[in-house]
Amino acid sequence: MTDTAPSPTGTANSARALAIAALGTLLTLMAFTAPLATINSTAVDLMSDAAGRTWILSSMSIGLAAALLTTGTVADDFGRRRTFALGAVVLAVGAIICALAPNTLIFVLARILQGLGGAAVVASSLGIIAHTHPAGPVRAKASGVWGASVAIASTT
Repeated sequence: MTDTAPSPTGTANSARALAIAALGTLLTLMAFTAPLATINSTAVDLMSDAAGRTWILSSMSIGLAAALLTTGTVADDFGRRRTFALGAVVLAVGAIICALAPNTLIFVLARILQGLGGAAVVASSLGIIAHTHPAGPVRAKASGVWGASVAIASTT
């Protein structure tokens, strides 16, 4: 294991870790929900048929579902921060590929890649919070902040 004992209550590191974990989760879930608002223009730009639209909307879910449990284990074994950072990079690379995608297939594959990266971000973010906040009310409050980021992202 690469991590050490939880830091004391109220340190700058715990506040920073909470902010990064919550914002990473927020970003992941906003990327997840973004196609809902842009499906018509995206489908037109990519010349997608009805099946293509369905794949556009569901492709990130495939990546998330396929990797969520595995990336949680990887985060525990190889480091939460490392897994979070790698997941954020993979999520960003997937977003860049989506922006440049010339057709539906490339877009869908990039969304699956985003799901893989997003799974690493989400799975490791709660581990980071648990590691940096002692059990009890402090961790409960931090988990509530993380949960609020999930709720905010779901409404965008």
